[in-house]
Amino acid sequence: PLILNTGRIRDQWHTMSRTGLSANLSTHRAEPYCEIHPNDALKYGIQDGELVEVRSEWGQCILRAQVSDNIRRGQVFTPIHWNDQMASDARIGKLVNPVVDAISGEPEFKHTPVLIQPFHTQWQGVLYVREGYESYVQPFIDKTIWWTKVKAIRATRYEIADRQKFNTTTQQLKNLLPFTEEDFEWLNLEDQTAHISHSIVLQDGKLIASLYIAPKALLPDRDWLSGLFQRERLSAMHRKALLAGQAISMSKSEGALVCSCFKVGKNRIIQTIKEKNITNEKQVTACLKAGGNCGSCLPEIRGLIKACQTESV
Repeated sequence: PLILNTGRIRDQWHTMSRTGLSANLSTHRAEPYCEIHPNDALKYGIQDGELVEVRSEWGQCILRAQVSDNIRRGQVFTPIHWNDQMASDARIGKLVNPVVDAISGEPEFKHTPVLIQPFHTQWQGVLYVREGYESYVQPFIDKTIWWTKVKAIRATRYEIADRQKFNTTTQQLKNLLPFTEEDFEWLNLEDQTAHISHSIVLQDGKLIASLYIAPKALLPDRDWLSGLFQRERLSAMHRKALLAGQAISMSKSEGALVCSCFKVGKNRIIQTIKEKNITNEKQVTACLKAGGNCGSCLPEIRGLIKACQTESV
């Protein structure tokens, strides 16, 4: 009932064999996603930010839903970049109609019939592991039904989900994450009733790995977590904050990167728009420099201005 349109996104190139190794380029769109119109999302029971299965006659993918007015009703858009090394099931070429144009040899990248439905899991979570320790978490990643790999500074991030029961997963954590040497220090917090599990692994005062399984709204801020892997030693307060899954400072994070040139995040742009009653993108550039270099983020900035104006009506 829907038309699949595929294409590239701003900060990635082809199959991410190079751009996927950049922490900066991975912050704009960290996960493979499916953009869908709000009316279609309502029709097919899709919630923004949840996992969905997109299926055609030739294959299927598991993607993160992004409900947006930027796409027409009856269509969905998915990016082409994620391959089997970067995500468990996001290679969009599997879905595309393999019938090719007689002259160009191009498949129907812009027009493949698909259906979409929610992809139900027992739990979702986020796992970070320091560079050089990826082999320790691979047994755990291999056991999950869905994962996406995201490059961070001095660490690798995995967004994960599974259909295995929550308590079954948490009972096996120390076997699946074999940080068993005596110099590894484990910190654990668990609430079986609320389906919350926080596991932290330290070594010589440095953060080695952190695994959070919780309802999506209670998962910790990714920017904050990533920043802790850049510290050579964690304080006692940092340890408590990690175990709680909440930053010591309640200051708002930058959010998803919008302007790659000047490293300006979505949250800061929205805050500036609201505080200064901004009505056009030139005012954002004057305040934050965002959009003042290559200009590729200007459409997104215009969209944020429009969303803020709609919200205030």
